[in-house]
Amino acid sequence: MPRGFPVPMAPINVNAVLHRIVQRHQAADDQDLERFPDPDAQADELELVVLTLLATAKTNRRLPRAHREPEVMDRLTLLRRVRQLLDEEEARALRDGRAAGAAWVRLGIPLGITTKNGVMQRLQRLRVSTELGPTVPRHPETLRNAARKRMSEEERLHSWIAQHYRSVRTAAAELIAHREALLTDEGVDEWLDDLTELLEKRETEQRRRSVTSHLRFAVEGVLELAVERGEEPARTVGGRQALAQAEAVAASYRQR
Repeated sequence: MPRGFPVPMAPINVNAVLHRIVQRHQAADDQDLERFPDPDAQADELELVVLTLLATAKTNRRLPRAHREPEVMDRLTLLRRVRQLLDEEEARALRDGRAAGAAWVRLGIPLGITTKNGVMQRLQRLRVSTELGPTVPRHPETLRNAARKRMSEEERLHSWIAQHYRSVRTAAAELIAHREALLTDEGVDEWLDDLTELLEKRETEQRRRSVTSHLRFAVEGVLELAVERGEEPARTVGGRQALAQAEAVAASYRQR
C-alpha cells in the first residue's frame, strides 16, 4: 500500500472510542467533564460523535501530554466517521426529497448544483462513499480501477447507442405522443420536457446519449410514481404500449 494514501474505512466501534475519550478526561479530573455526552445514552450516533468532538476540541490540552496523542487519534477516527454519517444523511435527504415529489433540480439548489444530472451524480457518489468510506475514491489503485471501468463502460455505451439509437428515438417519440396518458409529477414532466426539446435538435453523439438517458429517467419516474401512488402508470391502451416499448429500451440500456 503506497504511503500517504487513505485506505478503505474498516468498521469502527464508535462506542468504544467514545468511552476511551471520556475515561481519559475522568482520569485527568477534567473540570468540564459535563461537556461530554454519555457514550451509552440512547441518542443518535451522529449527535453523540459531534458533541464529543466539540468537547475534545476545547479540552484536549487539559490532558497529560502522554494522553494527548491517543486522544487526537480517536478524534481523527470520529471525524472520519462523521463524514460517512453526513454522506448517509445527505443521501437519505435526497431520496426523501424524491419520494416527496421534489424535482432533481430543486433538490440541487441547497447543494449548489444546477442540473438534474449533477444531483443524480452526487447521489451516486454518496452511495459509493457510504458503502466504501468517504476517502476510498482517492486511493490511486481505486482511481485506476475506476478509470478502467469508465473506459469499458464508455466503449459499451458507444456500441449500444450505435446499435439501438433508432429504437431509442422511436420509443421516445411514442412516449411523448402519449404523454397526456402517463402518470406524471413535476420531476417526470421535466424529463419529458427536456426529452421533447432534445428530439427537436440536430443529432450529435452527445445528444443521442442525452435522449437515451432522459428516456430512461422518464420511464423510471413514471413507474416509481405509479408504485408510490398505487395507480396505473398509463391511462390508455396507446399510453401503456408506448410505456412498455420505452421500458423495454430502458431495460436493454441498463443491461448493456
